[in-house]
Amino acid sequence: MSYFVRGVLLWETVVYQCVVYVKKKEWSQEQSMKMISKRFSFSKAVVALFFIVFFVYGCLVMKDYGISVDEIPERNSSLVVYKYLVPAVADIKTDTVDFPNVAPLHEWKDRYYGVAMQLPMVAVEHLFGFRLPMRQVLLIRHIYIYLLFFIASIFFYKMTKRFTGRIGLALAGTLIFILCPRILADSFHNIKDSLFLSVFTVNLYSAVLFLDEQNWKRTLALAITTALCVNTRIVGAVIISVCLVLVVIRGIRSRNAKCSIVISMAAGLGSILFYIFISPVTWHNPVVEIINTYKTFSDYTVWEIRDLYMGISYDAKSLPWHYLFGWILITVPGVYLFLAATGTVCSIIRKNWKAERFLVVFSLLIPLLYVMVRRPVLYNGWRHFYFIYPLIALLAVWGFECFLKLAEKRCIQWLPIALLAVAFIYIGVRIGIYHPYEYAYFNSFAEKYANNKFEKDYWGITTADLLQYILDNDPRNENIRTHMRIDWAENGLTEEDKRRFKFVSIEEPADYITWQPTESVDDPKGQYYFYNKEHEIRVNGIVLGVICNGRWDWYSTSVLQENNEARSLKYNINGINWTRDSSDRTELTGILNEPITTGKISLQTMEDSLAGNIDILVTLDGQNWMAANELGDVDWDDRILHVTLLQPAKIYGVKICHEDTVKPVRLMLNLYRRFYEEYNTADFTVNSPFEVVAASHQHELQSAEYAVDNDSFTGWSGGYQEEGMVFAFTMKDVHRLSGIALTEETEWYNYPQNLRIFVSNDELNWSELEYTLGGTSVFSFPPVECRYVRMVIGPQSSPVENHWTIREILLFEEK
Repeated sequence: MSYFVRGVLLWETVVYQCVVYVKKKEWSQEQSMKMISKRFSFSKAVVALFFIVFFVYGCLVMKDYGISVDEIPERNSSLVVYKYLVPAVADIKTDTVDFPNVAPLHEWKDRYYGVAMQLPMVAVEHLFGFRLPMRQVLLIRHIYIYLLFFIASIFFYKMTKRFTGRIGLALAGTLIFILCPRILADSFHNIKDSLFLSVFTVNLYSAVLFLDEQNWKRTLALAITTALCVNTRIVGAVIISVCLVLVVIRGIRSRNAKCSIVISMAAGLGSILFYIFISPVTWHNPVVEIINTYKTFSDYTVWEIRDLYMGISYDAKSLPWHYLFGWILITVPGVYLFLAATGTVCSIIRKNWKAERFLVVFSLLIPLLYVMVRRPVLYNGWRHFYFIYPLIALLAVWGFECFLKLAEKRCIQWLPIALLAVAFIYIGVRIGIYHPYEYAYFNSFAEKYANNKFEKDYWGITTADLLQYILDNDPRNENIRTHMRIDWAENGLTEEDKRRFKFVSIEEPADYITWQPTESVDDPKGQYYFYNKEHEIRVNGIVLGVICNGRWDWYSTSVLQENNEARSLKYNINGINWTRDSSDRTELTGILNEPITTGKISLQTMEDSLAGNIDILVTLDGQNWMAANELGDVDWDDRILHVTLLQPAKIYGVKICHEDTVKPVRLMLNLYRRFYEEYNTADFTVNSPFEVVAASHQHELQSAEYAVDNDSFTGWSGGYQEEGMVFAFTMKDVHRLSGIALTEETEWYNYPQNLRIFVSNDELNWSELEYTLGGTSVFSFPPVECRYVRMVIGPQSSPVENHWTIREILLFEEK
């Protein structure tokens, strides 16, 4: 962190002084002609110093960043292509590669991902015989990604200088390009989006040069950069498309259409040929494979992912039209957005548009319109569209230029310079606060809403620092049992550190659990949230990563719903008999059918007003009640109450007390058992309400019993849905049911469609329930006494291509 702070302070100081000095030099109209040569040399030195400082900064902070999710898959894809291009490596097998088992290119699932820009890194590995530790391999890739971004920043400077004609303004624009927290952070680890942003920027510069003058040298440069751009992401074709249209239009207006068409065709054909040359997947059938590549990425639906956006969990395939715009508005510094908006307005009212300005505006407008009209699959914020940021930055430069011209007329040109310098310093400080987690930056407007309303560390990059915390604070040299929800960070550990860990699945006992509260990976309020937090990474109130105490075995969850108007209590049947008393205050008393030995209880309230205002009591003999804080520690974490007993205790019941007797209240109680086999010998089936379960369809390894085994990692599957498919169960006793919830598997879309529910007391006389549907799999209905339940798929208007699966069934009773 000290290196980071020094780098930022040095950078900000140098840049501010440089920009001010160069501006003075540029705008002073009374300089002697004898000073021109000296000024030119000084300006070159200023520019060189600017980029040297930026380069040194990158070298100092390079190792601060963790491992992102796509780094290993992208390396795997590049290994597949490298094996195809260099057959001599086919038999190489080391600790980090296994070429004999690397899939052939045309059988590789990700064969349409272009990796031409990544092959140099594989070549470096080859130089070392593929014997570099994985940690070094990933570090090389981080260095490479940053170097590309560094080169892109130079091209952005050259482009901005070309547009404005002012060195100081070009440096200020390059700072806008660099000092965007998310863009800057991703330039150290984002092998997909940052790499594409860099190539896109260079391609944009080559297009600007081509617009200025069409010669064969610039045509070749445009063709090559376009091929690299499209190979990285197919949307990279937008620049050359706009560019060539502008060239043809300008040629027609100047009555030189034939020459313009010929040169445009040469550039277009050249880019296609170069694209084929660097894309081996196209070699056997270029036309078909190019079409397949377009189809694959025009509406990419491989991943079933949900996005947390504005507090709502969206299917990534059904996002609101403003999703992309919303993310840009909350994650780009506000001053840049204001300048970009100003630049857009100034561009619209400008009378004489140059072709370069058309190129920038339409290269930005086309992707944005595509998102609004086609609604493609997007996830993880707006990272897939980071490539448009250079265009936004150019608009911001034009906006700042407008303010400069306005200030010059009033002889206060120092004012916008000073304000922008202050803005740069403020943003630099914010980067320092977030470092090295700038990739989760939210601007001042959105920061207070970010924690519970938007995606944060969707790539689990904080896992590396969480593991380091464990290494620094756990004295053991081996067998530190750890479960990582996002497990690729293991690749960033040294071999010595790896030996200290024993990584386990969530089903196994663990000392620690690392996780990131993000919707696209898991429910941010999921089961991990109820474990005690031992350490968390929090930036400006935003929780990015957490280490939980994993020494607890989840036992059961009770969902309690109070209806104070009807003076009723609705709860799921799981071996705890609940009663409700609301005479003076509300008391919810739960008596366990089978007492358990535990050391951990957690309670979540959905109402902010109850957070910190709930008491928990337990009984150790079934008669006498004791406050939980007499037996251990009681801590509130947001709306979750954690009770950690000082030593294991056998409990017979739990009582929840609160003062709210008016509003509906919803609570969730979790009981845990430590891995005390000698204490807890009774199986959970003792508490299960189910006696018999059966299904008309089931897979051999996913039978009906798995839907009622109190294990969310197993479940039932009946295969593809069809009319008449049945899942039925018999309860041990008659219950007054008022709801059934079917928890879904990871593939959430496998929910029952047009489900009919029948109930009976004697298995002879059946009645069909009329229910209201919550979400896709929560069925609520008026209380009905029954023992037998049949769930049947009703008539389908069209074939259903999804399965019907159930992880666990929750039955709700109402008293």
